[in-house]
Amino acid sequence: MSDERSAADSPADRWPVWAGPVGFGIAIVITLLLGAIVVGIAIAVGTDAPEDAPAVALIGTLLQDFALIGTAVAFGSRYGRVRLGDFGLRPVSLRTAVLWTGAALLAFYVLSGLYTALVQPDGEQDIVETLGVERGTGYLLATAFLVILVAPVAEELFFRGFFYRSLRNRFPPFGAAAIVGLVFGAIHYTDADTLLLIPVLALLGIVFCLLYERTGSLYPAIAMHAINNTLALAAATDAAGAVPVSIAFGLVALGGCVAAPRLMPGRTRS
Repeated sequence: MSDERSAADSPADRWPVWAGPVGFGIAIVITLLLGAIVVGIAIAVGTDAPEDAPAVALIGTLLQDFALIGTAVAFGSRYGRVRLGDFGLRPVSLRTAVLWTGAALLAFYVLSGLYTALVQPDGEQDIVETLGVERGTGYLLATAFLVILVAPVAEELFFRGFFYRSLRNRFPPFGAAAIVGLVFGAIHYTDADTLLLIPVLALLGIVFCLLYERTGSLYPAIAMHAINNTLALAAATDAAGAVPVSIAFGLVALGGCVAAPRLMPGRTRS
């Protein structure tokens, strides 16, 4: 995919409002089917309790990210030849990106802090246990790669670049952001202990949408997503090397978000 097309000629303008929700459902089905295949293979080769094995969880997470990207591209392509810019991967000025990403981070952490102080949720996501971060350096590196580098790109491309974009063809920014935010929060539900965390994650999803709306580019949202995941992973475990590894992957993610728009053709937004 390339970017030599004006915004007025974007097939994204023709994406129907149902494309995002239906695409999400299909992506989930594909993820479950692929996950079942992986578990079946694990059972066949004699892996004990494959549903709890970190290696299986890591593969399943990677497959989910691929399913999200593949579904977005497949659906988007039904309405014309899609390019990077159709999903929001457009040039943006560094000043604009830094200013609005900083404002979005501040707003999210203030609001989520107030929610936490008032509600005091006890649950937490079990990413450390599920992906085996504390089982060794290999698992830590694999988890950091998926959580900090792959997930922000895959989830932002699907939820903001495709899902939110399709809703924006009919709904105003906040209405579309609220819908996508609720879905984004809901997919992170694992059990009753995490129920009170859903509003925080939904808020995060809304902020990502509004950041994309304001900057006109997906790169600031990817950067903010990577920053949030970097901090979350570093704080989630006491495993040796977790903090420097998280920071290192976070810096790579931010470097990519700064470099990628500079390498794209077209004028940046100021």
